[in-house]
Amino acid sequence: VLEGQFQDMILIEGDVEPINLVLVNTQEGGSVKEIFIEDGIFVEKGTPLIQLSNPNATLNYLNQETAIIEQINQLRNLKLSLEKDQRNLDESLIDSENRLAETKRRYKTDSVLYSKDVIAKNDYVDVREAYKYEQDKRNLLNSNVIKSSKDNRIQIRQINNSIDLMERNLSLIHENIEKLLVRAPVSGMLSSFDPVIGESYGPNQTVAKIDTQTGFKIMGQVDEYYLSTVKQGQLARFSLNGSLINLKVTKVLPEVVNRRFEVQLEFVDEIPESVAIGQNLQVRL
Repeated sequence: VLEGQFQDMILIEGDVEPINLVLVNTQEGGSVKEIFIEDGIFVEKGTPLIQLSNPNATLNYLNQETAIIEQINQLRNLKLSLEKDQRNLDESLIDSENRLAETKRRYKTDSVLYSKDVIAKNDYVDVREAYKYEQDKRNLLNSNVIKSSKDNRIQIRQINNSIDLMERNLSLIHENIEKLLVRAPVSGMLSSFDPVIGESYGPNQTVAKIDTQTGFKIMGQVDEYYLSTVKQGQLARFSLNGSLINLKVTKVLPEVVNRRFEVQLEFVDEIPESVAIGQNLQVRL
């Protein structure tokens, strides 16, 4: 009998799975119209997988697009109309200032002539009143131009903001239409991909899985009796081709299903080349 460290080992079954497994989900529902790729091959991010068809959703998006484009055109026409009205006011102010300048010259000339009794008083009064009228008219037009310019700037800014918002809505509509084309969200090995032409998928339904090939993990099933004793960081090992491969517990999932709970184990050292996804291993924990 030797005195030493006592180790209690239990035998569990574990399945080899990829560490990072990405689900490929549909974003819009529809039926499979075209399949671009086969299961079990490496795909790059953005690779088209399947084309879905949803005529009702497409028609709805097109109707929304048409309505938004019409609203954008109306707002742009209103913007052009405001700018045109502002130019007309500016031109009217220029004309008024020209008439005022001309009337002012006549008024100054007639003032000198009237002081020398060259012209009649009635003619001088007419010129003086005309000059005062052109002054008042110019001042009124100038006030209108300033107020109109300020109001138009505010309104045009609001129109531009509305157009920007509608154009973003158009972009979202185009993106929603493009969502009928299901693409690979990441690069990796495609699996669980078996669509059939005409098969229907709902929104947010999984159509495939992609292994990013960043490593493997082992998911083991442990009897609920050991739930309180299995901890993160515990060591484990399994035998492969006559060698012992070291593992450690990286995650304990406490949910008990069918009197068992799951643990996640990862390789301590380099992963053996003979280990493959789906492989079943006898692990000593």
